[in-house]
Amino acid sequence: MVENTESCPRCEETNPSTNRYCGRCGAPMSALPIEMPTLTTSQIEAQIVDVLKENELNREFVELKVTADVNARVWRNFTRLGTVGAIVVALFSFFGIKEFNDVLEFSKVSKQEIESSVKSALGAANEAQKLLDEAQNKAKVALARVNEIEAQVNPIKVRIDAFDVRFKAQGLINLANEEKNLAQKINLLMQASKLDPKNVTALVNLGLAYNRNLQFGPAIIILNKAIELDPKNVQALVNRGHALNGNGKYRLAIKDLNKAIQRDPKAVVAFNNRGYAYNQLSDFNRAISDLTMAIDLDPKFVAAFNNRGFAYILKCEYGKASKDFQEALRLNPKYAAAMDTRALLHVIGGDTGPALEDLARARALDSTHAAPEVRIIELQKQAANINC
Repeated sequence: MVENTESCPRCEETNPSTNRYCGRCGAPMSALPIEMPTLTTSQIEAQIVDVLKENELNREFVELKVTADVNARVWRNFTRLGTVGAIVVALFSFFGIKEFNDVLEFSKVSKQEIESSVKSALGAANEAQKLLDEAQNKAKVALARVNEIEAQVNPIKVRIDAFDVRFKAQGLINLANEEKNLAQKINLLMQASKLDPKNVTALVNLGLAYNRNLQFGPAIIILNKAIELDPKNVQALVNRGHALNGNGKYRLAIKDLNKAIQRDPKAVVAFNNRGYAYNQLSDFNRAISDLTMAIDLDPKFVAAFNNRGFAYILKCEYGKASKDFQEALRLNPKYAAAMDTRALLHVIGGDTGPALEDLARARALDSTHAAPEVRIIELQKQAANINC
């Protein structure tokens, strides 16, 4: 029995006529009539719009899903990188990498490249820090050196300033040494001591000038300062001893003069001044001993001859006294003090004429001496009190 067959309208495969679908491609073996709904133009347009919206939503959904997958993958990479990942994320934020395409582009960068870039950045930062540390260390060294130089310079500046003051003061002292006028000499020395208050030489010389001007009180004050600055200054002790003698404080004078002689056994003026103090205390033997020592140390020291001659008068050894006065005036014919003291010897001997002559000459040489007619009365009283 022959079976009826039909050809597939799609692939032309021969199929039994009883088959509704092609055994090869599955297409229907016969076209069935399809009823098409009758649609208006506005309905067709509305359906087209719906289809387009559905396609757009499908596209956005697919894009979001892909973005989420990429983000998750990038985040896993960042998590593996740890701190490096955080730095990269910060870099993304800094450069404004927010869009999907930007993230996708950065996600293509390998972990090695990111690590390399970050390491390079960190290396550059470390190198910069090293340079900064080195610069700071150098700055500290330079500052320490500056401080060291300042520490060395400041004392030098102080010494220079002090030297300048001493130099100026010494110039005034030199001028005072050359000045003949006693008042001007005192003025110059006062300027020197004011400029340099610790200049012992200026104070010692000022004290001596006051002594010569018979201003024993100011002399003692000035010499006290000098000795306070330099307790072992022999000249200051000698000058203060002289001032104390002038103020009638003989025992205090002897104390100063003892210290001076102890420090300088050849201090001629100290022996002379101490001999004078012993004379005033009527200790004539000690006076003559000291004054003889002064003459032995300096045979041309006229003041010692005059003072020893006075001691001999008080001991009633008039011949020795006369010889000392003669020697003093031989050494210095204008020595007014020796003339005044020899006048006492003339008064004791009753030679009023020669006494008045000596007093007149003394007054002519030194106006600080009293007038002859006044002074001779004083000498006559003094002679009356000498008991031999």
